[in-house]
Amino acid sequence: MLNAELEKLLSGATKSEAFVSGAVVGGVIAFIVGIAILFAVLQIIAAWKVFEKAGEKGWKSLIPFYNIYILFRVLGIKEWYFWVFLGGIVVTSAMTANANVEIVKVGTEYQYVFNGYDNPAVIIGEILAAALAIVTMVWVARNGAKAFGKGTGFAVCLFFFPDICWLILGLGKSKYHKKAVIEAEAKADK
Repeated sequence: MLNAELEKLLSGATKSEAFVSGAVVGGVIAFIVGIAILFAVLQIIAAWKVFEKAGEKGWKSLIPFYNIYILFRVLGIKEWYFWVFLGGIVVTSAMTANANVEIVKVGTEYQYVFNGYDNPAVIIGEILAAALAIVTMVWVARNGAKAFGKGTGFAVCLFFFPDICWLILGLGKSKYHKKAVIEAEAKADK
């Protein structure tokens, strides 16, 4: 909310009502941040355990981009695809660096102005980046399920609910199967 709107909203409230409102909002925000931190810690633990099960050092899961490279290697996804994926991220970031959404007051109402999104290259770049991300998620889900001896149903779950499924793979009794990864690599070569 804008400061003027917040002041207008609270102008009729007493100081104690404003204090209670602020305390409630602060409590809700603290709760959400606490849940987010809990999920982040659980994901770090899950990634660490998945890497260890695959024969990699757990600390490698903590380094951004390097962890994706190692995950691709562990799951039998070709190295060149990591570079395509990374390039897609860099190109998309560069294309959308100047694109932004601005809130403009027109009369008594606020409107959103999408600066930079009138360029077809930016729109096409966003669409291609989304497609690249979806293909990557499908490969990771499929190869992740195979690498840990799971079936197609688990791969679908891994695609739609990755946070939960990586926890199951990392903390559960699943074992890493190098043979399944080698077979996946062989199929990709054909």
